Amino acid sequence: MTLYNVVVGDWSDDGHGKTDTFVFSIPDDVTFDQLRANYERNCEDYGVRPDKWASEWQDSSFPLHEYIRIAELGWDSGYEFDELDQFDDSTEVDFGSDSYADLLMFVATHGLCEYDQTSDTIKTLFGGDGAIVGGHVGYGFFW
Repeated sequence: MTLYNVVVGDWSDDGHGKTDTFVFSIPDDVTFDQLRANYERNCEDYGVRPDKWASEWQDSSFPLHEYIRIAELGWDSGYEFDELDQFDDSTEVDFGSDSYADLLMFVATHGLCEYDQTSDTIKTLFGGDGAIVGGHVGYGFFW
């Protein structure tokens, strides 16, 4: 299995600098390029673009029709379809960064391979909590 990080939030740290990182495993025979192509194809074929959701400061909204479409494809949204039918575009759905990361992986892998969210982590060797040497390793390189 190959591990991939899904980083949700301001990964480039040019704004609020907050992120959540989730680790997913996929079969070793599925390449990064295959995942990218499959994601793009699925977005086009199904009329969704979840990487554009919640893209503005303090705006965690998303097009409800896209969310429902992905749930109809088999993603476990946590809501029953009769519940989703009661929502309109002004309805706020409880949707955290963990569910969003899982949804992105569903779209990237749908029709290609299985995936699993794992509690495995990609261990940090230097810089950060629990590393060989923690704290601000190389802090002075950035100004």
